[in-house]
Amino acid sequence: MISSKREDSPQIEFDRSIHLAYRFKEEVVQPAILYRFIATFISMWKLRVSAKSSRLMIFTDSADVTTDNVHNMRIDIQGNRFIVSLSHKESKISIVPTIASTAQECLTHAITNISNFYFSVSDNSDCTRDLPFTIQIGLDMAWLDSNPRDRHLGRSAAEMTMEEIRKVYMHLKEKKPARSWEIINESINKESFNIKIKALHDWKKNTLYASFKQLQQSMKKEDIDIHILCQISNEVQKDFDQPKEKLLIRPSGSNIQQLPHHIGNQTYQLEIELGLYVVEMQQIERNHVTNLRCQTEEVLNKWRRLLEATYEVLVKALHRLELSSVLPYITYEVGLEEHMEVGLEKRDEVGLEEQVEVGLVKRDEIGIKEHVEVGLEEKTEVGLEKQVEVKLEEQVKKRFKQDIQINQILDYMMTHLVISSDDRLRIEQHGGQDDQNKALLEVVNKRRESTYTVFVDALRTSGYTDLANELKCDSQEGGSSEALEQPQNKELLQMNWKERILKRQQIIPEMET
Repeated sequence: MISSKREDSPQIEFDRSIHLAYRFKEEVVQPAILYRFIATFISMWKLRVSAKSSRLMIFTDSADVTTDNVHNMRIDIQGNRFIVSLSHKESKISIVPTIASTAQECLTHAITNISNFYFSVSDNSDCTRDLPFTIQIGLDMAWLDSNPRDRHLGRSAAEMTMEEIRKVYMHLKEKKPARSWEIINESINKESFNIKIKALHDWKKNTLYASFKQLQQSMKKEDIDIHILCQISNEVQKDFDQPKEKLLIRPSGSNIQQLPHHIGNQTYQLEIELGLYVVEMQQIERNHVTNLRCQTEEVLNKWRRLLEATYEVLVKALHRLELSSVLPYITYEVGLEEHMEVGLEKRDEVGLEEQVEVGLVKRDEIGIKEHVEVGLEEKTEVGLEKQVEVKLEEQVKKRFKQDIQINQILDYMMTHLVISSDDRLRIEQHGGQDDQNKALLEVVNKRRESTYTVFVDALRTSGYTDLANELKCDSQEGGSSEALEQPQNKELLQMNWKERILKRQQIIPEMET
């Protein structure tokens, strides 16, 4: 009979392990269930041998097994929880997903059968129908500290009830939560999902450092199952009927033209799950107030322009929304439209050499007079832009390299229609915060004064008041478009531009030679 307890610490290295816990509803777990589960656990895999004592690693409340040459698994009984840990000898990111999923399925099946058998013959328990335990999967701390994307907010809204969202919102919203909730409920669209996603997005928009951890803490306070966070963090893992290489293709408009007739009132959920933003859906709703089909068509058209738009992404989104019945309406034939889209994409990849050749051909068709006229117009238009660019480079870049979170800034600028979703994707594709900040500055540099003004306002509303005030003052003190209208300035621009055109005419023949 085994009577020894584990001598070493029950904690293991978290950087090499992932964790799963079966938490029983009853505070005291019957020994019959405990020992039967340990016996099943060690019968599935081979017991490990301790490197220190050369003994089998099985104890009264714990056991270690080996699954293969690089994976080990361990079970610990702590109160009313059975904690299972799967480890890789190097790092947890090297854990094979199929091993983890197979282990979970086998153990869940085993403990379910053991529990059902025990409670079926027990007279003193009312746990004969529902499972007497819940499953909890460990959450990564780095993920908990990260900022929720709109896709995760949409999944949370789908998984939680209206009352649960209301309770969570009351904890998360800092200022006048009750009044804000009433305003959200007074919106024209009374769909349950729309109200829930608007509440969560309102929290994210008005919080400087919104994180999953804040959401988790509010759920704990209201005794809401935090396993929901595990569900929204996991992606769909499913084998599809189509070949993998076909699923990685971008669908054409004709391939998905039947979908808008079958999505119904789940357009908002689909838009969020496909990776678009809440502010984009709000604009789409305003464009087609009472026409769901047109809303769905615009959502799919916007999504198809994203870099990651593939059949696989679309099919997984439909599976998550339990819309598998509409999959037969998707076609996978690559038609003329697809070829045209590919051709347009390849056109954008034309190198500098081809551009120079085209420019040389067009040069013979355009006289120097037209060059000067076009040049003067462009020079006048970009004058203010250049001033803004210099101002940003000198005044902002040094200060903007500090740890500024730009999520709210991007939301604000998208709401005011000075940047698009494509701009945002290009900014957020950079890994580090510094790189994202630099990418945002580059976008502002290339735009006109209205973009710069909205950018300054976004800094102020996001809590960076000092920096916003400094930039505002610089904008007022610096040159404006009026300076470009002065006759002497126009004259100078014309002279400089003519000199550049004449110089270019001398250089081009040398390039041709």
